[in-house]
Amino acid sequence: MVARAKYVQVRSETEVIQGAEGEIWVDMTINIPNVQPLLIYQSFDSWLSWWSPDADTKISDYLKTLSVPTLQISPLEKLHINQAGSEIIDLDDDENLSQVIDSWVNQLNSFTSNNFQLVQSDVIEITEIVTEKTSDDRNLIGLLWEGENCRINKTAILHVRGKTGTPITEPLSSKLAEVYAQNNIAALVIELHRSGYGGSMESPAEMDVEDIHAFVKLLIKRGYDRIIISGQSLGSNSIMRYAVKYRHPNVIAMIHFAPTRDCANWIENHLGSENYNNLVKKATKAVEAGKGGKGLIGKPPYESMLSPQRPKVWLSWHSPEADTANLKTITEVNIPILMLCGNNDFFNDKERLNKLKEAANNSPITDIIWYEGCGHNFANFDKKAAQDVVNWLKKLEQDNC
Repeated sequence: MVARAKYVQVRSETEVIQGAEGEIWVDMTINIPNVQPLLIYQSFDSWLSWWSPDADTKISDYLKTLSVPTLQISPLEKLHINQAGSEIIDLDDDENLSQVIDSWVNQLNSFTSNNFQLVQSDVIEITEIVTEKTSDDRNLIGLLWEGENCRINKTAILHVRGKTGTPITEPLSSKLAEVYAQNNIAALVIELHRSGYGGSMESPAEMDVEDIHAFVKLLIKRGYDRIIISGQSLGSNSIMRYAVKYRHPNVIAMIHFAPTRDCANWIENHLGSENYNNLVKKATKAVEAGKGGKGLIGKPPYESMLSPQRPKVWLSWHSPEADTANLKTITEVNIPILMLCGNNDFFNDKERLNKLKEAANNSPITDIIWYEGCGHNFANFDKKAAQDVVNWLKKLEQDNC
C-alpha cells in the first residue's frame, strides 16, 4: 500500500548544524499549505542518501518492479502496476480511509494467484483507528482494541508511550492489548504531539497533558466510565502530570511501566553540571531573543543527548524549573498507583521505585511489581506484566466492594 499527500508550492526553512567532530547536520522544515509541516533532521551524508538527485529512493522506480498487489491512495504520480489485484484510488473528502483499505483487503482475501498468498499476522487485530482533533487543528490517532464485552464492563486502559514512541511503532502495545481484551478491558494506545523524533523535538511538556485529556474525553463519549491511565518510560511522567492537573473522576488508577527518572536531574547527571548549565543558559538566551522555536539544544551525537529539541521545548522538559520530576509530582497523586519494572532497566533500580512509593503519600495504595531479567521495553515480559496489571485491577475492585 502506498499513500502520499497532495501538496504544491512548498517552502522550506533550512539550517545547517555543526555536530560533534565537525560532522554536518541538516535541520529542515518544509511548510506545506493546510498540512502539518514536514520536519527533516539528518546528518548531511544521510540527507544526501535520501534526497539528492542520485539517491536510490525513488518510489516510482520501486513500484514498477513490485510483484505483489499494491494499493495506491491519492498518489502524486499514478503508476499502473502490471500485477493483478493492484488498484489506484483517489480518496474523496467524505471517504473513510480505513474502510477503503478494508474493502481492498477483503478483495485480496478472495483473490487467488500462483504467485501470491495473503498472510494474516498473528498479532491481535486492532478494532478501530480513532482520531481526535486538537486545538491546533492536528489530527492525532489512537489504536483501539475492544473485546466483545469491553463496553459492558465499561473499563479501558489508555496507554502513553515514551519519548519518541508512536502507537504504530510500539511493540509492547499489541501484547498488552491482547491480554486486556481477553479480560474485557479495552485498550487505547495514543499518539501525542511529541510522538516520533520530529514531534519530540517540537512539542513542549504541557502539550502531553492536553493530548491525554482529549483521548480521555473520547473514551468517556464511547461509554467507558472507568479509565486507567498507563505510561511507559517518559509516558509515566505525562500521565502523572495529567492526573494531578485534571483529577478526572472517571480516571480511577494509573500504571507505570519502567517510570522515567526526573528529567532535569537525569540529564544533569548524564551530561555533567557544567555542560547542563551551559545548555540551560543557551536555551534561555534563545527564548529571550525570540528564537525559542529555532535551532536545537543538544546537538549530535545522540549518545550524549539522546535527541535534541527546540530551545523552548527543551526548557519545558529539562530546565531546573520544569514540571517533569516524578518524585515531586507523585506526592500529589490521589488515585491508586502500580509500578512495574525490572533489574535490567537502565533508568531504575529498587531503591528508586521505593523512593517513589514512599513519596506517594496521597495515593490510597501504591504497589510495585519487580521482574528479574526484565529490561526497559519489557521484551519477553509483556504478557506477564499485562496479566499482573489485570490481577491488580481485580484486587482493587474487590477491595472497594
